[in-house]
Amino acid sequence: MARCINLIKGVGVNVKLLRGERQGVGVAMYKGLMIANGMYVLFLDADNILREEFVSKIIPLLTKGSFVSVLSKGVILRGWRGLYYAGQLLATLRKGLVFHRRYGFVNILYIWRRDLVLTLSKIVYPKLSLLDQIDVKKLIELHITKTKNHGHVDEVLIEDHRHVYEAYSLSFIYRRLRWYWGALRTIRDVLKLIDVKMYLLLLPLTITLMIILAATLGSELLLALISIYLTLLGITEALARLTRKNPLIELFASITWLPAHLIVKSALAYIVIVSIIKARCKLK
Repeated sequence: MARCINLIKGVGVNVKLLRGERQGVGVAMYKGLMIANGMYVLFLDADNILREEFVSKIIPLLTKGSFVSVLSKGVILRGWRGLYYAGQLLATLRKGLVFHRRYGFVNILYIWRRDLVLTLSKIVYPKLSLLDQIDVKKLIELHITKTKNHGHVDEVLIEDHRHVYEAYSLSFIYRRLRWYWGALRTIRDVLKLIDVKMYLLLLPLTITLMIILAATLGSELLLALISIYLTLLGITEALARLTRKNPLIELFASITWLPAHLIVKSALAYIVIVSIIKARCKLK
């Protein structure tokens, strides 16, 4: 951390490092707002990287007093890409992301006026982002009313490189599960279980497949499903390469790959469980 701060200071940027008290990201963001002395703020996560042209695109708009928004996009380097696409689609359905004709699933980030954010800031859930606890629509309207000029840069200037630093070790899984458990109640309050409801819509497909499997279960089917699953993973990897250049393929993967993953994985899990039960019955 100290090395990073020194690098930033080395290029003439006035940076302040605040040591938190593990009270939550919402509290940390609010404290940052209070101690900052600039006119504008941009909230970034540790995995966000600004593209080289960010400053040259943004500064001219800010000097005109515009309310500025830019595009950001997640970068997939590893992980369950099929579920990643599904997450993108679900986030879009709940209005968390938008689908861009050139860049695929993107997020819109705003450069806020610090004083206007403070007028609406109220910490209700310390563990959630401050922006999840603000009426963002009202905040945007307030900015447009005050500045009377909205400048949108229709380019991806911010990248989300989450998978760069996430190592899927046991300690990482433990930390992630502990965070989810601690924030579960507040996340439910904010999302109103919308994601859960969307997943539940896919249950009829899975149940239908389970009925078919129950009627035709056999060892040949197990081998067939394993082959299908491996093929599924191979296609997902191929799509991951194609989606970098073709947003329509990314949209297709998002619509089709979550049901495919759920159905095949559910079928495999069902067969394994049934096989174990049968084996135990034979031993008895």
